Amino acid sequence: MLSIRLPLLLAGILLAVVVGAQERETYTWVDSAGQRHYSDRPPPDDARQVRTLKVPLPGSAETPAEVARPAPPAARSSEEDEAEEAVVPTVELVQPQSEETFVNTAGRVPVTVNVQPQMPAQGRVNIYLDGAVVATGAPGQQSFQLSPVYRGAHSVSAVLVDGSGAQLARSANVTFFVRQQSLLRAP
Repeated sequence: MLSIRLPLLLAGILLAVVVGAQERETYTWVDSAGQRHYSDRPPPDDARQVRTLKVPLPGSAETPAEVARPAPPAARSSEEDEAEEAVVPTVELVQPQSEETFVNTAGRVPVTVNVQPQMPAQGRVNIYLDGAVVATGAPGQQSFQLSPVYRGAHSVSAVLVDGSGAQLARSANVTFFVRQQSLLRAP
């Protein structure tokens, strides 16, 4: 009788451990500077747009579930409530990709950005090449052609600004290369 109970007890304990270890909590929030953070630790009390993600562990068959965490109890004005509900836009470079090489492009490099969740009504994108603004888009423009871009290594980034020119979001810097082949003549 004891020989049957022990394997059943061990199987029950193993099942409880496996079921309990199928997911972990991950937190995401926006800080006072507008930066989005991800962590396995709870965010600070002054964080905005706090979400708790139930992330399955590798090897589990479940998909992540997002659970809204209630705001900490604090006295807030209606302006603060509206600001918290406002979505913080993001901008990322789609092209060029990191470490991409452009060969024989006659000094032209295409740049494409992606603004999420959507481009603000009067939003514009400024393109920085090697730290200097080289293009300012029309409202809503997300594709650019940079020219001339000389051979060598370059860094490009995009900044989303509103109608008054205030910065809303900045992409990460992306390094790319331009290579122009030339024919060397023998003397």
